This record gives sequence, structure tokens and C-alpha cells, in this order.
Amino acid sequence: MLNSNYKMHRKIISIIPARKGSKRFKNKNIASFCHYPLSLWTFNFSQNSDLFDVSYVNTDIPELIHKISEYNNLEYCKRDINLSVDSATLLDVVRDTCIKKSLNSQDIIVLLPVTGLLRTYNDISAGIDTYLKGGGGTVVSVSESSYPASMLWKKSDDNHLNPLFPDDFRRTTQKQNHFSTYMFNDLFVIDTVEGFLNPDRNLYGNDTRAVVTPQERFMPIDYEYQFFLAEKLFELGQGSGVYPKKC
Repeated sequence: MLNSNYKMHRKIISIIPARKGSKRFKNKNIASFCHYPLSLWTFNFSQNSDLFDVSYVNTDIPELIHKISEYNNLEYCKRDINLSVDSATLLDVVRDTCIKKSLNSQDIIVLLPVTGLLRTYNDISAGIDTYLKGGGGTVVSVSESSYPASMLWKKSDDNHLNPLFPDDFRRTTQKQNHFSTYMFNDLFVIDTVEGFLNPDRNLYGNDTRAVVTPQERFMPIDYEYQFFLAEKLFELGQGSGVYPKKC
């Protein structure tokens, strides 16, 4: 659990990005997920988790801008046109929010993508604890990949398959005998304002530590079929009491 004195030293702020455009799955961020627009689940989570001093929603979606005022711990941050294009990154949005809201350099930012529906209170709490105890760097939520990277191929222009890791690939075709790899699972990324504003980094930073969550709570939502699978996993979690019920 979180150290009871952590808020005496700095603020903990969540940033929730949600942009209007989505080419692979149109209107994904406001599509109906378990009877509510997808983004509202993250709004509700941030509001009800009592982990954050304030939450900023960086968005250009009219339906979401209208909803923000219904939450007493959420504030709107206008998403500029240049951050609504496909080339804009989550890191760009975090930096934009930090600058527009004049956040203190040592405030802790918890990035909450709206596609990370299977996060829990304990996940975020563990992430913040890991950050506070680690003495710097970025904390990222990950899950173990279901398919080892050492068994992946690249396809050449002439349709030949070439292993990414030839020596390991040729050693065995049994998945369990290859090295484990991990993927960002959309649940959270944590660093200070100063850390995110460092120009010499990507979203995950140059010194990265992990909070590992189970594979069954990893379902990125880039395509419609993933949306369907995530909804089913979320429903199962709600029934088992694994996920927050105040939604």
C-alpha cells in the first residue's frame, strides 16, 4: 500500500488522453463498453480510486468534454489540433498537459490510457510505490507476452521468413523453453513532470522498471475484435470482484 506521507511531498496527478480520430477502430474512445462510453470507465476509475490529487483529461471529443464537469476531481485540458493527428504520441499529450497546467517539476504523473480497462486500484498503488522506492526512472505496467519474441519471424520482400533471433529460434520450437518477454499493457506509465519533459526519451524513458500484471488482464484495444474480447474479460472481472466496482 502507499506510504501515508507520500502526498506531503508532491502531488500525484493522473492524465487521461482521449482523441477523436481513430483509423483502425472508428470512434473507439466513445464506443459503448459494458453499456457506457469506453473513456468514462477510466474517468470513473480515476475519480473513485482516491489515489490522485487531480486528474486532467486531454481530449478533443465533444461528448467527453461535456461529461468532465460531472466529476469533481477531473479537469479539462484542451487538445490542440496538432495533437489530434495519427503522428501525435501519448508522450506529446503528457508533455502538453504538464505545460498547459503549469505542473510542478516534481509532481508525479500517472498516465492512464483509456484502453487500459483491466487495471485495478492495487495495480496503480503498486506502480506508485515502485516509483517512490526506486529513486528515479519510469515505471511501466507490463504483462508477459503469450508468444515469445524469440520465436518470431521477419518476412522478406520475396516472402521468406527469417527468425528475429536465429540461434534461439533453431534451438527449440517449444514456447516454454524460450526466454520470457514483456509488453506494455496500457494500464499506466509513471514518472515525474520533469522526467516526462526530458527531450531525450520516449514514452517509457531510458531507465525503466516494471510492475507485472497477469496476462488475463492484458487486452490492448486497437481493433474492434480486441474491444469485444476486452469487454468479456472486464465482465468476468467485475463478477469475480477483481476490478473496481465503483463505475
